[in-house]
Amino acid sequence: MSLSRSTKDVAYRIASNRLFQGLIQGMHLVLMMRVATHIPDVLEWQPIQDVFFDVMMLDTIVCGSLLSAIIGFLCVSTVTTVLDCFPTVFLRFKTQGERSRFTIHEWAEAFLVSMMNLLCTSWVCLIPASWMRRVLHDNGSFSDRTLLVTDPFDWRTEILKFVACFLIVDVWFYITHRALHSRLLYARVHKVHHRFKAPTAVAAMYAHPLEYGIGNLGGVAAGVVLTNCHPLTAFAWTGFGVVSSTFGHSGYSFFGAQNHDFHHQYFSYNFGVGGGMDWLCGTGFIGSSKWRSLQWGKYEDKISFIET
Repeated sequence: MSLSRSTKDVAYRIASNRLFQGLIQGMHLVLMMRVATHIPDVLEWQPIQDVFFDVMMLDTIVCGSLLSAIIGFLCVSTVTTVLDCFPTVFLRFKTQGERSRFTIHEWAEAFLVSMMNLLCTSWVCLIPASWMRRVLHDNGSFSDRTLLVTDPFDWRTEILKFVACFLIVDVWFYITHRALHSRLLYARVHKVHHRFKAPTAVAAMYAHPLEYGIGNLGGVAAGVVLTNCHPLTAFAWTGFGVVSSTFGHSGYSFFGAQNHDFHHQYFSYNFGVGGGMDWLCGTGFIGSSKWRSLQWGKYEDKISFIET
């Protein structure tokens, strides 16, 4: 039985597509094999060995900061997830009420992506930051040297450095966050994080790796690099940054989630983390035209209720 012309065309297209895919896969395999042959040469390059040896073997800030971040994220996520399991008791404390409900699939996806960023993407940010810290304070224009765990801990100085880290991250996060809302970067990068309009704690690190590494963790690491704080301060600061971010995405008003929930809900407000940059740049939600219109709507609802 002869095949019709349309059937032959479909078969031809399928065969062509499979042939094309096979060629692409073959070229990709050849390319990866060529790259793999040069990996030993790259690893033998002395500057690469120096950086990885210094960071992984001598600099405890990378491992200690990452460990404090993971512990902070898991602790807060566990607490808030337990609360989420009792909606009849705790749902009324959610800033967006019923919109804050997550399915098991959404929770698992948010948790896995967040952990992937913490366990994998963090190294891409922390290793260069640790190297930059050594360059600036051991070999650069700064007159000090990189502080080690064995150095004395001056709590007065470290409190000031902790505050400086907070100011630095507010500026850094605000600038990068506003950039991520640009037409160029939003659809390609930041839209991943804004998938959840009413986020929960496990979605705190649910972001594109570029956003997490540069915008989120980059601001936290920048404070450590510029202030040359004691490693113990760096551990506490990194843990504090992740814990506050996780609480800020929990959706619970008693954990301080209201400000960042305004951003996820209304999109164009509250870009910073401390409120200072939003106040300076006029992007805070409370007091904005949107906020006033919502307040006026609530007032009109009360008046109509009284009249009825």
